[in-house]
Amino acid sequence: NINTNNLIHSQYNLKNINPIILKINDLLKETNKIELEFNNKNESMLKMITNISHDLRTPLTSAIGYINMILYADINEKEKINELKIVEKRLKRLDELINSFFEFSKIMSNTKKLELTKINLNAVLENCIANYYEDYKKQDREIKLSYCQNKIILFSNEELLTRILDNLIANAYKHSKSDLHIKVANENNVKMTFINELLYEELDTKRM
Repeated sequence: NINTNNLIHSQYNLKNINPIILKINDLLKETNKIELEFNNKNESMLKMITNISHDLRTPLTSAIGYINMILYADINEKEKINELKIVEKRLKRLDELINSFFEFSKIMSNTKKLELTKINLNAVLENCIANYYEDYKKQDREIKLSYCQNKIILFSNEELLTRILDNLIANAYKHSKSDLHIKVANENNVKMTFINELLYEELDTKRM
């Protein structure tokens, strides 16, 4: 009952035994392959759960921070209303994320096909930037957007694209103290570039 990946070998060259050994080894190889795929999928699933928890925590933590400010900071009624509007925006973003994860789980389980539509990349990107405008402003930082004025129309899934852009902007906020520069070029293909200074030099960017 020892769990081993070793194949079976025989020191005797027996005509009747060798085919059986080959067959057993084929089964062992197939079993090892299945086990490796299972472990890889299990590791990917754990990483995905961690990422989902991180994505949900970001707008929730932000909303809690603004609520604490409203309750305990010395601010006037106009400022409280502005802070409440930000809280509302964060909670709406949280609701969107939860719904998108349900949709994503359906796609992964093959119960729903990924819906692609024509979307305005400029508008989607501007909405994502607006979600973090106040956060960057509080640290005297900016999100600087550079693109051509013409609409950039993509055939994509708006919810999943929004999640990607949202993650990039949020990570730039958390792992940097500089401004975030976003450049969009539309030549033969659409190319988006996110530029910011690293907060931690030891950050392994190759694993991002």
